[in-house]
Amino acid sequence: MVLAIISDRMPIYAGGIGHVKDWFEQFRESTGEIRTQLVEQFKCLEQQSESRLQLLQDLQEFFRRKAEIELEYSRSLEKLAERFSSKIRSSREHQFKKDQYLLSPVNCWYLVLHQTRRESRDHATLNDIFMNNVIVRLSQISEDVIRLFKKVGKGATPPAQISLPQAKHYKIASQGGIWFGGMGPGGQVC
Repeated sequence: MVLAIISDRMPIYAGGIGHVKDWFEQFRESTGEIRTQLVEQFKCLEQQSESRLQLLQDLQEFFRRKAEIELEYSRSLEKLAERFSSKIRSSREHQFKKDQYLLSPVNCWYLVLHQTRRESRDHATLNDIFMNNVIVRLSQISEDVIRLFKKVGKGATPPAQISLPQAKHYKIASQGGIWFGGMGPGGQVC
C-alpha cells in the first residue's frame, strides 16, 4: 500500500474503500475545526477592519478641519499684512526714510510684513495639501480596506458540505492550522 499524507494527522492508504471512508470522516472533523477557526478569525478581521475604518474617518475629519483652520489663518494673516502695509505707505516716515538706513524701523516693518505674507502663503499651501492630497489618500485607503474586507469575506468560510472529489482539492495548511487575518492556530492573536 502507498501512504499519502494530507496533513500530519490524516494519513490515508491508496487501496481499500474502508481506508478512504475513514480518511474522509477524519477530513470532515478537521474541516469542522478549521471552519470554527475561520469564523473566529473572520470576526476578528471584521472588528479590526471596522476600527481601522473609524480611525481613517477620524483622520479625514481631522485633516479637513485642520485645512479649514489653515485657510482661515492664511486669510487672516494676509488681511493683517495688508492693513499694516497701507498704514506704512501712508506714513510720513515711509516717504522720507524708506531706504536711508538698512535697519530703519520702516524696513523692519517691511520685513515683518513680508514674513507675514510668506506665512500666509505657507498656510494656504498646507490647506491645499491637506484637502487635495492627505484627505484624498485617506479616502483611497478606506476604500481599499472595504474592498479587501469584502474580498476576504467571500473566501473566508469553506462550503458546509464537501464531497469526496472536492476534498481532494482542499489542502490543510501548516499542521492542521490556518493562519488568517492576524490570528494563529487556536485563535491566538499573532
